[in-house]
Amino acid sequence: MRGAWRDTAPPLTSDATVSLDAQTRLAAPDVAPLTWKRLSESPGSLPDSMAASLQAAYRYSELQAHMQSMAIRHVAACLADAGIDALLFKGFAMASRGYASPGLRPAGDIDIAVDENDYADAAHVLGKICHGTPNGLDAPGKDQALLSLDSPLPALLGQIDLHRGIDCYGSAPFAELVERSIAVATEDGSPARTLGDEDHLRLLCLHFLKHGGWKPVWLCDVAAMLETVRDDFLPSLCHEGNPLTRRKIEVVCSLAVDILGARPRSAAQIFARDPAPEWMRRSVLKQWGRPAGLHRSRLAFRKSITRRPGWLLSDIAARWPDPVSAADWAGGRFDGWGVRLFQIAKFSRMAFDFVGRGGRI
Repeated sequence: MRGAWRDTAPPLTSDATVSLDAQTRLAAPDVAPLTWKRLSESPGSLPDSMAASLQAAYRYSELQAHMQSMAIRHVAACLADAGIDALLFKGFAMASRGYASPGLRPAGDIDIAVDENDYADAAHVLGKICHGTPNGLDAPGKDQALLSLDSPLPALLGQIDLHRGIDCYGSAPFAELVERSIAVATEDGSPARTLGDEDHLRLLCLHFLKHGGWKPVWLCDVAAMLETVRDDFLPSLCHEGNPLTRRKIEVVCSLAVDILGARPRSAAQIFARDPAPEWMRRSVLKQWGRPAGLHRSRLAFRKSITRRPGWLLSDIAARWPDPVSAADWAGGRFDGWGVRLFQIAKFSRMAFDFVGRGGRI
């Protein structure tokens, strides 16, 4: 993944021949386009069959990015006509500015945040161009809803992930996020906005930690952001004077430099001065080696409880918190002390919450 988001990726300095197990992981949808970009510049490093598969994955991702751009143009126009301020983040917002081509950044849901007071109105507006009932709109405690865009090719568009603000990432009031927002390019230049660099970098780093960094593209997003921040980037806005938030940003940015070879612009170098703990590096790389399918659903876990113990133990193992997300959950304890205890504590809380809901998703 090192430098794969750039116009020209750095040459591989060692034998790029990959094992069969590694080929399977590298061909997964979440990394295949970036894999193609990096390894295509090292002829002979891949079997012809795998090279063709990766190229097809990249072309599909390019098509998906094109379709999402048109969808975002329409969605942004609908919300703007209704007088609703909306901000894109992650996904297409990063693909359109931090990557050599949008198709290098595999598309997922279209993440859109609106002010809490506009949430119901935004869901109503989007409901007119989507099909099905918004998932999670009226659920107590839910801060987001999923809506599927009407399309003859819904898989190309994904879903709209409508967020009730983004307070869960320690953001400033939504009005300030809008004031600091920047334009994002769509197919015809229609107005759409994304988080400002400071707010976006904070969100990318905190999201990475919250989910244990198991997707390589999440760290690629951080690396790409570090290399493309604007000249007027203000590091202090990233953490708003919160030392804990600053430390979290620092460890993720350091991982981006260490693992991916990110080259932060001068304004962002302050976040990558100190190396991240070695145990975090090992944990992230271990996570990347696991197939995405191992992140099983709670539904499967609920069913396994009624089966023989072996099923239950395998599901517990699949859901056992990784060290990074456990340390983040414990309040940013990244010094390595007590990480196993944090994992036990987090899983115990997850199990308690699951039982308290009666096994409901």
